[in-house]
Amino acid sequence: MKTLYKLLLLSFLFTWTFSSCSDDDDEASLIKDPVINTVAPVSLLRAEVTENENELLVKWTNPMNKDVYRVEISYSTVTTRAFSSSPILVEASKGTEGEVLITVPCYDVYTISAVAINKAGIRSPKESVKAEPYLPKATESDDKEE
Repeated sequence: MKTLYKLLLLSFLFTWTFSSCSDDDDEASLIKDPVINTVAPVSLLRAEVTENENELLVKWTNPMNKDVYRVEISYSTVTTRAFSSSPILVEASKGTEGEVLITVPCYDVYTISAVAINKAGIRSPKESVKAEPYLPKATESDDKEE
């Protein structure tokens, strides 16, 4: 019986000793480099006409936030306000230039929008620009067919 009491006492002391040892340094457990909760919008957003029909070259400058991760590009027609079925996601890094070539379904005036997204999924305010793609002029042979 004495052996049983000694074992119980030793196990109690052993458990108490190790449970009382803890790391009270809460600062060490905090993340040293948290992702910030805001993202600046892209700057210098512009859409350039290409030589190809229904194509626009969209260019922008990524924000200076160190946590910027991607830029979402979407477009909609001005007349119907119908947005693109799926936005284009482009990899981004702080302060760099970005560009993407988009092909729109038909000739119209489009509103192209860009939103910067950081690593935490926080989205920036939307920046937009209006543009219309190249429309080839009708040739004489096209006029004669009508």
